[in-house]
Amino acid sequence: MSIFINVPSELREDLKMCLNLTPDLRPDATQFSKITYFNEPLIQLLNSLDSLCQMDYTQKMNFFKQLPQLLMKFPKRPLIQKILPQLCAEFIATELVPFILPSVFHIAGITNNDEFAAVILPQLIPIFTLERPYQILLLFLQNMDLLLEKTSDEAARKYLLPLICKALSSETVKIQELCLSIIPKVAKMIERQSMKTEVLPKLLQLIIDGGGVLTVRFIHFINMVCVLFLDLLNN
Repeated sequence: MSIFINVPSELREDLKMCLNLTPDLRPDATQFSKITYFNEPLIQLLNSLDSLCQMDYTQKMNFFKQLPQLLMKFPKRPLIQKILPQLCAEFIATELVPFILPSVFHIAGITNNDEFAAVILPQLIPIFTLERPYQILLLFLQNMDLLLEKTSDEAARKYLLPLICKALSSETVKIQELCLSIIPKVAKMIERQSMKTEVLPKLLQLIIDGGGVLTVRFIHFINMVCVLFLDLLNN
């Protein structure tokens, strides 16, 4: 019995049958695939990940939509070593990226800063530059607190600030509003010249063009940023 001590209890009897000295008593390939253990939801999820190449767009989309809730049941190690690489491999289909990112953000949330810098940030960097679909930028802004928490100041200046500046030029109101709420958090990271030639002009243009589109509850962010920028420019 000691040889089975590390085998899940629900698999032990089936494994014993597989090790039977009499070949006729061992399960064949079909019987083996029907072992109850392999019907466990987490095992099925891993099997589905291995079968992504056989799914069409709609099947993948539905699978990725359900994935974040299922990932909560996994320990950290398989999430980083097994699941994350398979998810990031699907970034090649840009229309699927908005459905994949929530799962990547879940994994990012359980990593430490060193792990994030080593295994997650390099996968996200190429995605930062994508302009379509717009939901990609929206998701990054919605999770900017997490990204800022996990990213070093140097990496934030190099990768996150350009993303935020790009968002200022978006025509999507929700992205504009999110961007206005984020800028005060990162203003001190922005170099003086960049503030003067890039950020401030875009911000002022957004105020002028926004008119009644931008909701009143975001006006205080505009005031805060303008005061902060003017103060920094005068120093």
